[in-house]
Amino acid sequence: ATAVAPHHPDAIKIHMLHLLNGTQLAKEYEIHPFPILSLEDYVTFAGSVEHSDVGNYYRMADLFVSASDTETQGLTYIEALAAGTKSVVYSTDYTENVFDNKELGCTFKTKDEMKSEILGYLKENQFTIPEDIKKNKLVDVSAATFAHKIEDFYQDAIQNKQTTEVNYD
Repeated sequence: ATAVAPHHPDAIKIHMLHLLNGTQLAKEYEIHPFPILSLEDYVTFAGSVEHSDVGNYYRMADLFVSASDTETQGLTYIEALAAGTKSVVYSTDYTENVFDNKELGCTFKTKDEMKSEILGYLKENQFTIPEDIKKNKLVDVSAATFAHKIEDFYQDAIQNKQTTEVNYD
């Protein structure tokens, strides 16, 4: 499908395809099909995909875009990052820390910001995250780094423990 952004000074021609995967989404589509909204040319349901293929779905995209403000979407950001696909995502404390470099992607708070960021990345035509930046961020968000931070936190709490006497009189 093609869309044109006539309000943009360079009138970027955009080819868009929304690819949704997941068994639940496919079931919802059967109940409420998109043809009623004339979106069938813009939305493709992949259904359930093999875990080993997930990265390929992120790699085939120019950008990963998510307007979700729920914490349950955290894994999708890391999957896109691991696949090397830049992201444009809703701003939360978590996403601000993950996307702290424009080479990784960016965050937005309004629809206008989202549109501006997407068009900016499309105009740049540089969608792949540089390998060194990707590797550093993946270490930063890894389970091992998280475990070390938690361990440091508890060690600090133990070392700085203060005793307080309580008088029960």
